[in-house]
Amino acid sequence: MEDKRIEEVIYIAGLIKKRRFGQLTEDEAVELESWMNSSETNRRLIEEINEQDILAESLQEMEQYDVDAATRRFFSQTGMDPDKPDTATIISYPAKKILRWVAAAVFLLGAGAIWYLFPAREVGIAQVSINGSVKIVPGGNNAILTLSDGSKVVLDSAANGLLSNQGNTKVIKLQDGKLVYEASAAGATQPTYNTITTPRGGQYQALLPDGTAVWLNAASSISFPTVFNAAERIVKVSGEVYFEVAARHYKKTKTPFIVKITSSSGENVGEVQVLGTHFNINAYDDERAVKTTLLEGAVQCNMSADYKILKPGEQASFSNGKILVEDDIDTDEVIAWKNGSFYFNSNDIGTIMRQISRWYNIEVLYKGEISKEAFSGIVSRESHLEQVLKIMEAGGVKFNIQGRKIIVMQ
Repeated sequence: MEDKRIEEVIYIAGLIKKRRFGQLTEDEAVELESWMNSSETNRRLIEEINEQDILAESLQEMEQYDVDAATRRFFSQTGMDPDKPDTATIISYPAKKILRWVAAAVFLLGAGAIWYLFPAREVGIAQVSINGSVKIVPGGNNAILTLSDGSKVVLDSAANGLLSNQGNTKVIKLQDGKLVYEASAAGATQPTYNTITTPRGGQYQALLPDGTAVWLNAASSISFPTVFNAAERIVKVSGEVYFEVAARHYKKTKTPFIVKITSSSGENVGEVQVLGTHFNINAYDDERAVKTTLLEGAVQCNMSADYKILKPGEQASFSNGKILVEDDIDTDEVIAWKNGSFYFNSNDIGTIMRQISRWYNIEVLYKGEISKEAFSGIVSRESHLEQVLKIMEAGGVKFNIQGRKIIVMQ
């Protein structure tokens, strides 16, 4: 279904942008009106754009974006003739490539555009059932810092500036909320350990003492020394954490950076050893496997007697004492959370709702037979929960919101 409607997605997105700026020709206006009248879903999308003005911010970002060039690239990649759309041959491609091609439509139409333009199947207008008046807002930059003496700092409400001195290391909260560890050049002291923990509905970014940047997703943690050992750097994580590891040398050799992966209860799952690279670790207890995905550089994944060395674009799954490696991974999908989006790529409803549950800090229950539909789409993590669910209902799933509890129904 998706690969048959990509041309429409990009073309209609362009018409909507032109309409916004009063640039539609008479023929184009007729085409857009015809498309809008072809289904109630299409008409609802146009109405929401008019009512909510959801294009305003996106269109400001589009000033330098060449939609025509994106469309030409799309036609070139698919072999379509833009002048003969009715006779064009549609080539079937993996969903992840399709989503890249419609990036222009994402910028133009906002969070719900792709879902509205090619839902999993044609259905009526989404109607999310809401009991009560609770408005469930998205998560934000919320985390707790546990210092070496066991005292805790609520980072989202802490004042900017110096938070603590941990030995010879200063812990500073910057104006943008990021946590930074500045180790002095003084002699090494006895290492002390800090832990950053995000709740459900939280995320946070920090710069470790060696310059390594880390991003924590919801319900995650990282523990680390306030001064790293000269010969090796070891941290411990749970949940989901993205790393951009700073290269560091000791006696003319690169200092290894080792990530020990644990469950939420502290049980050791495996470890990842790197020298300087970008990678993501997903180690949530409710996922089927712990996954490490490499974006740049190289890492070695260790588990009991098994180990694997990853190349960029590969993903290692830790499961049942073995490490399985999959290549050609869509890394944009893997780190979409870090970049402020949900990126669903032919995912089932269970996979999607686990992500939503963690970010919005809600409980998810299922009633009746669970839909086996696969969903693809890109949704802003800044959207309110009701908005996200309405988008998904366009794909055939129904929801009932009861306070902070979501019931998923067929």
